[in-house]
Amino acid sequence: MSESLAESVAHALLDDIVDGRLAAGSLLPSEAELATSHGVSRLTVREAVRILRAQHIVRIRRGRGTEVTPAREWTSWEAVVRASAAAGPHGTADLAERLLEARRMIEVGAARLAAGTRTEDDLDELRDSLERMRSAAAAGDVDGVARADLDFHDTIMRATANVFVPLLFDAFGPLLAETRRQTSAVPEVQRHAIEMHARIVEALESGDQERARLAMEEHMEQTERDLRRHVLDAADGGARPVREEDVLAGLPEPRVVADEALAAAVAGGPRLVVLDDDPTGTQTVADLPVLTTWALDDVRWAFDQGTSGFFVLTNTRSLGPADARTRTREAAEACLRVARERGERVAIASRSDSTLRGHFPLETDEIAAALAAAGEEPDAVLVCPAYVDAGRITVDSVHWVRTHEGMVPVAESEFAADATFGFASSRLPEWVEEKTRGRVARGDVERITLTDIRIGGVELVEARLARVRGGRVVVVDAADDEDLRVVSAAALAAEARGARLVYRVGPSFVRSRTGQRARPPLDRDRVRALASREGAAPGGLVVVGSHTALTTRQLDRLRRERTVGQVALDVASLPAAGGDPRGADAVLDALADETLRLLERGDVVLSTSRSVVRGRTGEESLGIARAVSAALVRVVRTVVERRVPAFVVAKGGITSSDTATEALGIRRAWVRGTLLPGIVSVWEPVAGPAVGLPYVVFAGNVGDDEGLATVVGKVSGS
Repeated sequence: MSESLAESVAHALLDDIVDGRLAAGSLLPSEAELATSHGVSRLTVREAVRILRAQHIVRIRRGRGTEVTPAREWTSWEAVVRASAAAGPHGTADLAERLLEARRMIEVGAARLAAGTRTEDDLDELRDSLERMRSAAAAGDVDGVARADLDFHDTIMRATANVFVPLLFDAFGPLLAETRRQTSAVPEVQRHAIEMHARIVEALESGDQERARLAMEEHMEQTERDLRRHVLDAADGGARPVREEDVLAGLPEPRVVADEALAAAVAGGPRLVVLDDDPTGTQTVADLPVLTTWALDDVRWAFDQGTSGFFVLTNTRSLGPADARTRTREAAEACLRVARERGERVAIASRSDSTLRGHFPLETDEIAAALAAAGEEPDAVLVCPAYVDAGRITVDSVHWVRTHEGMVPVAESEFAADATFGFASSRLPEWVEEKTRGRVARGDVERITLTDIRIGGVELVEARLARVRGGRVVVVDAADDEDLRVVSAAALAAEARGARLVYRVGPSFVRSRTGQRARPPLDRDRVRALASREGAAPGGLVVVGSHTALTTRQLDRLRRERTVGQVALDVASLPAAGGDPRGADAVLDALADETLRLLERGDVVLSTSRSVVRGRTGEESLGIARAVSAALVRVVRTVVERRVPAFVVAKGGITSSDTATEALGIRRAWVRGTLLPGIVSVWEPVAGPAVGLPYVVFAGNVGDDEGLATVVGKVSGS
């Protein structure tokens, strides 16, 4: 139908209003002026103003004229959308946020109602809409994705069999179409919507009303976070890093698991054996045994301690794939053999880096193979890399890391550029696909989100785990210790029912799975009480091998704040890095002599040069890293053989492992706690040449700039 002359004038006036030429609170020109400027009669102007008044866009002020009202009072969808679009990204984003609030009020309840009333025809329509979304997304058809999305939600409204529900939803039509086209242009939002829709279909198929409500609630939560991340952030210029509270915005509050309930589940469940790819996995726990070998007698000793779990340091992150495969398989088989001897059941965790570096899926594959050979085929591999204490959290399957500037997706951090274990994906399903080289497609990865954990709780997570078979990969969100306690309780419940799970985890999961809570850091008196070695040198030794930017800042701060002797190993001088092999041993001996001399005066820092030397391949770079560690170990071992330091702090994963095993000869130890909240563990060796020597394990990528200075201040006698 063609537009009337009055409607044309009304639209022209609305253009002036939304473009700011006629601001809220201002008066329209007189009737005569408008008639002249638009070339129409005064009667037509009156009709145009009447149209705008009916939509509450203008109002009559007696004695003053016709006033423009604020946009929040308007009742025309078209006018509201146009005003928001004219306001730029901020206006559109705010409108979408308000629309989502209204949608949540209607759609969550509608999904619950539809689960009890839907027909097979309704389910067929939903499946068809979902398939059209997938096809349109694959073809890059944004409008097609948006149309199928709207059809999906419209079908749910009609499936309620309540005539009023679709009418409420229809009122959103023009606005919803506009905002869906905007957000559907983002591939990540498309993936999220398709995954959420698939879950909603499954819930409606089940006829379980509570499950359907939860599925739609999760979809609304996901949509809100996508809106904030991809629309609101874009309105602010897409700035990164972001605040942690923005990453967590809109999430439900954590659900608390009672200590008594988790303790009972841990006591009745399989003991946790943690194969640790470097020593930093012990940072979140206290009073658990640590082995640096998997000789059967050592493994039996760990079992004899009666704890809920223990660590076996494999140090595979410093090895190439072939050696890592052999070492992981040997350690797993040794622990399973001792468990069979004792008639016990164990769960095996592969603990690795919370910034996603390490041999995945190699290590979990080897653990799964060892279990299968023992007749215990795994049902699932749980991937939970969170390290809450250090600010490594997973939200909506996206893994984030805290930096001194704010939170960034892990693939945008320096860790993703690792010469050996680099990666491109922050979202865990894509990361799994990337690291498995397509063997596990992202769509085949099961996701357990914070909404599942915080709304559904132990029961829902256990139910999700119970459905998983065939060694399927399950990626798990966590942003708080309570999230991990829910997951641990659910996993233990699933294991009690016969499920066999393999874990690939960061440090925080080990704490919850062994039934512990975070403890305060050890104080200086407690640490000094561990230093019982007679004849130790006056000073302690700080060994720094890590090259991360954070470690370099921490080292600089230590040097500024404390008086320490300094000895530096020039990495470029090592033969593996292209240095002259002639005289290399003499160089290392000279470094040991200088370290010994300085230890008699006080604490000493033995560090590598700060420049990173890379190989041409990941394997070659790892070889250089091993050579650097071997050189440091040679110096430390020479020092310890001649004079035991008062303490040893090892900074860096490979450095701390090789220092423990090769330089100090530690085979068995207890982790006694941490020196900083949730990070930096203290070991108490119980056998060998390091007995009575406090050994501090400090990862290269944790803590703030003050961290190293604070730690040395606690362990030092000076």
